[in-house]
Formats: sequence, C-alpha cells, structure tokens
Amino acid sequence: MVSPRAPPADYRYGVNSLKLPRLSRISVVPALAAMLLAVGCSSDSDEPEETEVTESPRAEDPAAGEEPEAEPGAADDIEALEQLYLDYNARLVEMENAGNADGALLEEYAELTVREGESARIRQLVQEGFSRQGEPEIFDVTVEVTGDSAVIQSCVDTANWEPLFEGEPIDREYNGPVPGIVKATRGESGWLISEHPQTADEATISCT
Repeated sequence: MVSPRAPPADYRYGVNSLKLPRLSRISVVPALAAMLLAVGCSSDSDEPEETEVTESPRAEDPAAGEEPEAEPGAADDIEALEQLYLDYNARLVEMENAGNADGALLEEYAELTVREGESARIRQLVQEGFSRQGEPEIFDVTVEVTGDSAVIQSCVDTANWEPLFEGEPIDREYNGPVPGIVKATRGESGWLISEHPQTADEATISCT
C-alpha cells in the first residue's frame, strides 16, 4: 500500500457496497376514531316506579380492529425514494471507481446542481490521481416525506470500498459505518435528489 498524503476530503462518505437495505423504517400517524354514546331518559310519576335505562346502538366504526394505514400514496413515495437513493448511490460508485466525471450519468437521479457538484468532485479526484475500487454497503435506510420534499438517511459501510492512489490501495484508518444523508424534491417528472451534503452533520441517525 502507498500513502501519498492524507486521503482527500472529496471522497464521498470519507474513506472509512450497494446492497438492498436490511431495514426500512416508515412512521405512520393513525387517525383517531370518534365514539358516540347515547343514554335514554326515565319517566316520573306520583309513586316511585322502576326506571329503565336504555343505550342507543353504538355507531359502528368501520376502521375498528384494523391496522392503521399510511396516507394514500405515502407508501409509494417511500418505496420510490428508497429505490432512487440506492440507484443514485450505485451510479456514484460506478463513476468514482471508473474515474468518470460525466454528470449526465446522474441525470435520471439528481437535479442539475447535484450533478454539477458531483461531477466537479470526481473530476478533482481524478486530476489528483485518486479513485476507488469495490463498493460500499448501504443499510438502515430511512425516508421522511413532507409534501414534495423528502430526507433520506442511511448507514454506509465503506470497508469494501477502497480508496486508491494511482491505482494502488491507500493506507487508511477504518472506523466503521458512517451516516449518509440526501434531500429529494418532487417535480413534474417525479422525485430527484436535490441536495447531497459532503458531510453528514445534519443526519439524525447513528450507525455505531
């Protein structure tokens, strides 16, 4: 192995493959059902009489006993976003491994600003003699959708995604999986990655 200098910060997910996520967590807020209860009245007379209390039939709740369901379309959005995230990362891995900085390869996955940013990042790596081999493992994918915006997070294990300098492995200190985060926006053509921060400072998950 060679150590030309410290591995560049431009490496995506640092230097610390893509498989299907082992776990996806989806939060669903159930609707609250209202219950109606009516009580009959008793009648009065000069002498005490037995009174009868009757209960009106309770309105049936068609949702009673059923599992809460996600809002219409929510499950479809989450599934689409998970797949978008995995496909986008798989393409980035291909580009970094091959040293291909053509942003057009990301056109079906990301908005223009993201494509330009990733293209410039990979081009810089190539110019400095860096590339990678292998692939990372992405797991514990979580998706949070708010209207036409979404945040996608996951853990990324780069143990088998080695950094190279001029084709030779670089000595590195591996510290385990790290969080990854992207943001997505829904447009006329569907969901696209709209932001991919270089660091995971905004991540709310832990991978330790």
